[in-house]
Formats: sequence, structure tokens, C-alpha cells
Amino acid sequence: MKDLSESAERVLNAVESESRGRFRALADSGQIIGAYDDAAWTYRGSSILFCEVGDKRAGSTRQPELDPLSGRIARAMVVDQISSGRRPSATLVRGRAMTFRLLASIVNEEMVSWCGLTRTTLIRLIARIKTDPGMSEATAYNRAGSLQAIVDYLNRLHVRIDGKEVRFLRKVIIWKHKVENPIRKIEDPESAEFSRHSRSKHRPDIAIALARARNAVISTPEIEPTLGYDRIRLEALAPALAVGARIGECISLPVRCIDRRLGPGYTLLRQPVEKSNDATSVPVPEVWEKPLVEAVGYLVEACAEARARARLIEEEGFTFLRDKLDTLRNAQGLSRSRLAQIELSGCEDVYFIDEICACFDVSQKLFNADGRYKECLIALPMSTVSVVVQWLDDRFSSWDWALFTHKVKGDIPNGLSVDGLVRGSGVDRASVQKMKWFIADLRVLLRDMSVEGAFNAAMSEVLVARFRLRWMKVRQAALAKRGGAHGTGVVLSRLEIALRERYAKLLSQHFSENLSAQGNHPGREFIASSPPAGVPRRLSDHLIVVWDTQTSLRHREGFLPSPLRRPDIYRYLSDSSIQKSIFRRANIRDDDGMIVAFSPHMIRHWVTDAMLRAGTNELVVDAWMNRAPRQGRQYDHRTAKERAEQRRWMYLEKGSEPNDFLGRRVRELRSSNVSEEDIQSIIDSKLSILHVTPYGTCSRELYTSPCDKTLVCIRGFGTSDACRSFQVDVTDQDARRNIEQLRSSHQRMLGVLMPNYHAIGERLEAELDHSEPLDQHIEFLLDVVRSCDQILQSYRDTRAPDSKKIDIKVV
Repeated sequence: MKDLSESAERVLNAVESESRGRFRALADSGQIIGAYDDAAWTYRGSSILFCEVGDKRAGSTRQPELDPLSGRIARAMVVDQISSGRRPSATLVRGRAMTFRLLASIVNEEMVSWCGLTRTTLIRLIARIKTDPGMSEATAYNRAGSLQAIVDYLNRLHVRIDGKEVRFLRKVIIWKHKVENPIRKIEDPESAEFSRHSRSKHRPDIAIALARARNAVISTPEIEPTLGYDRIRLEALAPALAVGARIGECISLPVRCIDRRLGPGYTLLRQPVEKSNDATSVPVPEVWEKPLVEAVGYLVEACAEARARARLIEEEGFTFLRDKLDTLRNAQGLSRSRLAQIELSGCEDVYFIDEICACFDVSQKLFNADGRYKECLIALPMSTVSVVVQWLDDRFSSWDWALFTHKVKGDIPNGLSVDGLVRGSGVDRASVQKMKWFIADLRVLLRDMSVEGAFNAAMSEVLVARFRLRWMKVRQAALAKRGGAHGTGVVLSRLEIALRERYAKLLSQHFSENLSAQGNHPGREFIASSPPAGVPRRLSDHLIVVWDTQTSLRHREGFLPSPLRRPDIYRYLSDSSIQKSIFRRANIRDDDGMIVAFSPHMIRHWVTDAMLRAGTNELVVDAWMNRAPRQGRQYDHRTAKERAEQRRWMYLEKGSEPNDFLGRRVRELRSSNVSEEDIQSIIDSKLSILHVTPYGTCSRELYTSPCDKTLVCIRGFGTSDACRSFQVDVTDQDARRNIEQLRSSHQRMLGVLMPNYHAIGERLEAELDHSEPLDQHIEFLLDVVRSCDQILQSYRDTRAPDSKKIDIKVV
């Protein structure tokens, strides 16, 4: 580890002091769980680690902590990110903490210290990230963005000392990562990346495959390992298929998510919206109304028991554990040996593993040496030993040996042998013979007591004390052997603490909010204080509530209710190394004979593509799917030919022709009494394909006939110089905004060259010398501004025809 310079150390000390104060405020408000110097903090249900980057094969084993200097900087940076007022997502904070750990590994390899960080180190890290075979292009881009944020933070580290500004870094680092965003590669519909992306994200048979899987589960119930294992997840996808809901939105639906107050045909789905601050009510298409209502009805019933347990925890905490166990114990009772084991354990709230498994659908493996709840266990004395020890304790306490003595070897009339102990205590003789770790010492003790007459009624206090002392040593040896199959108990108070912590973690991850294991509402526990909009604050108000191990390989319910988690869906629709998908188990194959497999996010691609193919306006689709304008173009899997086929109606319908070159040409042909058949033939020929551009659409076959307008689609619009392949889409509001921005930028350039060009526009254009480069540039700017004005006028003059409204009943 390299030391900091004196000035950098002073800066870091000041920053760290401030960071600790801000951390205390964050911890007091519940935004962070943990202590400042801990190796990990919990933020919005996720762990933020301050440890070295380890081998991916290390599994869940945590790596050593970062070196002290790197750890100090990392903690201060994370506190700065969280307390910035923007309440960043856990994913963002975790990503930047992870990138900092990668940077720390590089810094510690080099000869410079943190305060001497240079661009060379950053370039080395970027190269290592890009060549990591386990890192996707998207992850590499996100890591690079996090590194940029870290550099910006280090550049900002400074304090004023003695009136002088002192910086942490010796030199401000001016650096950009220049890693290409992979999403840019798929935005060009003509690129090979776009084609590959489309094939990997879109399957036209998704709905058919899911319908076949659902039918297989209903018709052949034995496919399900346990009741609801498959069908809950299949029905949970109904909102995704019906209205394009994201998986996170599906699993967060309220239990009363269906609104049919006005009857069939006017069904609304109440749902939260990810990436938005508002919830929404989405009208359900009539074709999906019945399947969605059936799915919700099934989920209400199938999740009722888990939902009730969630309500019980919210209102009464974990009292259900003791209530169920005590009910079983009162009904069945405990054997003498178990009662002795509990008494000799020194702990009152001890229950046995088989009792817990009888009350709850859990596996005994949870309580073995490597189980999830191993820290709740207590090692008990052996069962038979406990009875013997307890019986002898009573005898040494009351000294009523005369009731159990008999004639023993050596003609001693009042003696006690092991056989007599067996008869007196009522234990099994064979079991006593197996107590080899102390039985010999016990025999010697009983023999000596018999020989010395210790079992007589009149006995000296000195002799009693001596034998009691010897018994305590034998007793200690007898109770030393503990544990095993019949010698392990569960301390209920410890189990409750473990379950509280696990439940708080489950809910924290679901609500993306830290919840305390002690309960965050006195009298009403585990209720989120600020969940995302539309997400119910209580788990018991969710539509989908499962048991915490119901969707795992154990196929058991477990102790706790749980939200359905994203991995429960993502790992379900395709095979993994540890479990088979529903399509594999039901033998559902595609047209090529391959087992169906897809990502849940592909459902949104399927819904978007279906709506676009149905002729719905692109802007409406984006609004319906809760996306930003134009974002849906990444979900458009139509070919250029298919897009052209869907746009031809605008030119074929009389009176709806757009005011572009082709539209004006069609109007001229109609005014010349050309037959509609000939006009359709011309349109089909001219509009055989359609590309999307930022300003409209293009019908040119770019593969065989490159653009001769150098992609300046707009210039000349409304004149004979207009591009004959450019079409205006007056329903594309994103294109309208782009045109307005283009006009503004060209107007600004004209204003710089000719401040009064508005007043002398026509005279200026007449005086231009077209052989001069500057005049050519001015002419180009004037043409673009004029063309933009013409297109925007088309937007104002054209009204979308009524025939293209969405055919859905909306309240």
C-alpha cells in the first residue's frame, strides 16, 4: 500500500469526518443498515461490499476487506452517492462500489498512490474490463460509466485549509471512457446488430408456448412438484401478455388489481409502473379480459394462505411460531427423556426439529451443520443419559436411596448397582450399557458408596458432601457428550431472530427499501414506509404471495410468506444447471423441434410487435407500454417491407394522402382520373419497403440504391427538389420534435452569419453567389429551415383519421 501525501491525507481526513456524520444521519433515517467501518452495508435491501474483488468461483465466500486506505475512500464515495438527495437505486450504488473495488486492485498493483492517480491507470482498467470474458458488452459499458463517476468524485475532493484550497488529487484528471454503448449498435434497422438483436429478443410463438404449458399443468397436475409450483408463475405472466406489464410490475400487483365496476368490456388493470413515479390503470383488451380475470382469480385463491400469514406477521409478529408449536406439544406431550433433555439444557424455549417439521413444511436439512438455521441449534445431552442424570440428581438431592437399594456383590445388603439404577430410573438397560464414556466411573462411584454404607439413612454430612462432589465430576462427564440426531434442539428465540432477519431482507429487496428486522411500525411490523408508486405497502395486500421456498428446488412451503421474486420467473422459462424449465418437463417444442426457452422480457417485445403489426400508432404504443417516445423502436421487429405494407393505407384512402412527394403525386393522379387499380400499383411499387428515420420514413432500397441526398431527407420538401423516397408520418411526434430542433439549430447558424436574414430573406437569396462556399452554406441553411416549416405545416394541417384509433373500450 502506498502512502498519501500530507496534503491528500488532510483532505481525506476532513472528507471522512464529514462522511461519518452524513452516514449517521442516513443510518438514523433507515436508509443504511450497518456501522460505518463494517465490511458491508445494506442499502435498499442490497449489500454494498467493501472487500477485494475475488474469483467468481469463490461462491458465497466473502473476500478479504479492502486495504484501509481504499476502504476509507470507498466508504466516503458511497455516502456521497447516497446522500446526494437523488436517492439513487441500489443497482447504481452497487455498480459504482464494484467498479471502485476493480480500480483499487489496479491502483495497488502500480507504483503510484491514490492521490497520484493518472489516466494510464484508468485506461488499464477499461482494457481489463473489456477483455473480461465473463462480462457482457452492456456490463462493460456500465462499469465504464461508473468509473467515469468515480473519477468525477475524486476530482471534486477538496477542502479549504488556512484559506487555501487543497485538492486530494495532485492533478485534475480530464478523461472520458469512450466505451461505446451497445444499444447504439441496434438502433439502425439496417445493421447486422439490429438483425441479431431482433432474433434474440423476439419470438412470435411466446403466447402459444405459454398457453400449452398452462394447459399441460392443468390437465396433468402431476407435472407440478408441489401444488402451485408451476401454475402460480404461469398465471403471474397473464398481465405481461395482456397489457405488456414488466415482470416487476406483475409481481407487485395489488390483490384488488381488477376493476370491472362497469361490467365486461370495460376492465381496468391497476398496476405500478417501473421507471415512473406514478401508478396507472390500464384498459384491458377484450380478447385478454377473460384470461386475465381467470388468472387473477386463481392467484387470489392459491396465495390466500401465504397472504394470511403475511397479515398475521404484520399484526402480531412471529407469535405464530410458538402458538403452533405449543399447540402440537400440548396435544402430543413430550417423553420423559425429552423433558429431561430440555431441563438439563439450561434453556427454556427449546423445541425439537421433528416438532418444527410437523408444524411447518420445512426440511430437516435446514437444521443440520450446514443448514440455513444452524445458528439456532443447541446441543442437548443424550436422551437416556438425561433421564439417568436427572434421576441421580434427585437421589443426591433428597438422599432417599433406601427406596431403591438392594443386595449387591460382596453381600452388601444396602447397595446400588447399575442394574438397580436401571430398575429405579426406568431406562433401557441396553442403552445404559452404551454409555461407555462415563459408565465405568459411575460403576466405581456406586460401588464405593455401597461399600462405605452411603445408602444408609444415618449418614455423616462429610461423607455426603464427598460423594456429592464425586457425583458432580461423573455428572459433568456424562453431560459432556451432546448433539447428534436425538440430541439437537432449536432455541425458538434464536429461530425467531433468524426468521425476522430473513423476512426483513426479503421485503427490503422487494420494496427496494431498508426494513428493520425488529419491525418498523410498533404494533404493526414489516410495512414499507415509501414503496414505489402503486405497490401496496403491505405484503398481505399483494396479489401474488408465495412461501419462501415454494419456488426453489426444495419444493416446500417454508416458514415465511414471500413476494414472488424476479429470479423465480427468469430462471423458470429456460433450463438452468440445477433445474428444468416447464417447457422441458412438459416437452413443449417449437417448429424446429427445439425445447422452447425465452426470457420474460421477450414478452414485452412480443406485445409491442403485436400492437405495431395491428396498425397502432407508434407513439400510442410507447405510451401504452410506459416507455419514453421512440424507445419502442428497439421493440419493433417488423421488416422494412412489413412497415411499408402497413403505411400504404394512408395513400390508398382518398383524402388522407400525406403532404409529401408521394402523397402529392397520388392526388395529381386522382385529379387526372387515373384508376384506383393503377394508383395502387404505383403505390405498391413506390412503397415496397419503409425505413424509420429521425424525421419521418424512407422508402428507398438502400442496399441496392444508396441514398443520393446524403441522408439530408428534409431539404427541398414541398418543391420539385424534394427527395422522392421521403415520407412524412404525421403521427410520429418524436419526429416532429426532431424537426423542430433541426430548424432551431439552423436558424441559430443563420442568425450568426446574417443577423437580419428574416427581413431580407428573399433579397438575400437572390444575391447569393452559388459558386462561393459560404453562399452555398447559407443556401443550404435556408433550404433546410424552409423545408422544416413546410413539414411542420403538414403536421398542423393533418388530423389523424378516426379509423386509426385504438379499438379498445376505455372507461
